[in-house]
Amino acid sequence: MDYDNENYLIPKILLQDDFYSSLSATDLFVYAVLKDKQIEAPEKGWIDVDGSVYLNFKLNELAKMFSCSRTTMITIMRRLEEVNLIERERVDIYYGHSLPYKIYINEV
Repeated sequence: MDYDNENYLIPKILLQDDFYSSLSATDLFVYAVLKDKQIEAPEKGWIDVDGSVYLNFKLNELAKMFSCSRTTMITIMRRLEEVNLIERERVDIYYGHSLPYKIYINEV
C-alpha cells in the first residue's frame, strides 16, 4: 500500500509562529483535514466562477465529521478565520433552509 497520500499534513509554521498560537490542536487538525479535502473538490464541481476551489459543507456535517457539537465547530471555524487559514462565504437561504458555506482554504 502507498502511504504517501495517507497522511494529513500540518504546516510547521502553524506550531512555530506566535501568530497561530491561539489555535488548539483540534483547530490544526480540522484545518489539515479540510485542506486535504480540497483534492476531491474539483470532481464534485466545487469551483466558483473565478476558478477558485472551495469546500461545500454544512456546519452540522462538519461537526459530525469531527465528532463535536455544532457550537464547537462554529468556534473552530471562527478561530481558523481569525488567522486567515480559511474564508467562508454563506450561501443564500433556499426555502427557509440554510445551505452549506463555501469554505475557501488559504495557504500559509
